Amino acid sequence: MTTERRHRRHPTELKLRLVEAYLNGEGSLMSIAKAHDITHTLLMIWVDKFRRGELTDEIDYVERSREAEAKIAALERKVGQLTMELDVLKVADITYIQLRKRFVYLAAILDAWSRKVVGYALGTTMETTLTLSALDAACNSRRPPPGLIHHSDRGGQYACKAYRDRLALLGIRGSMSRKGNPYDNAKAESFMKTLKHEEILKVDYEDLQDLQRRLPHFLEETYNQRCLHSALGYLPPDEFEQLHARRLVSS
Repeated sequence: MTTERRHRRHPTELKLRLVEAYLNGEGSLMSIAKAHDITHTLLMIWVDKFRRGELTDEIDYVERSREAEAKIAALERKVGQLTMELDVLKVADITYIQLRKRFVYLAAILDAWSRKVVGYALGTTMETTLTLSALDAACNSRRPPPGLIHHSDRGGQYACKAYRDRLALLGIRGSMSRKGNPYDNAKAESFMKTLKHEEILKVDYEDLQDLQRRLPHFLEETYNQRCLHSALGYLPPDEFEQLHARRLVSS
């Protein structure tokens, strides 16, 4: 048996169809398995799973997954319509960074439309002071208008009273991901993935002071000024915002 055949994934619908064909007497295990290029042992496993009700559970899971994907797509379309200008929606997230002897943490806030990092903070703990510092930095750099939406995951640093009170004081509406659904904050998580692969995993930071000295260069110059995004027409965030500003002036 080839490696490709041994590790091939089979749709649940196919498993159910072949099991039903066997149970309905449409062929033997050997003949049905041979006709579909699988082993009779594998088919027997599917038959046993069907009898235990596990194949039906797989079908239900596939259907639920498709429904969830449809809801996510609808949400992305809705968010896309909402963020067709700057300073309407900000997304926030936290990640850890490994130094030589310890872990530290980064909280960042991005403009959801331009993907630009507009505020960030580094700290030795994941307490609310870290996210508040990032929020203050974002507000100082952008002066967001009242009604701006701030979206994050459901982490305690964003859900706590101190953070929600600060948002209310600034006239910012808070929004949080649905429970157990990482897709709702995909833009922030995509940025963190880029940060890890393009910078953090390539650099041996000695200590927090070394990180504080070097990371701003990546965030403010490399990422904001040179990192191309397909969603922005293969422009970096800064250039995309400048193009948007020129169009507003000329219109």
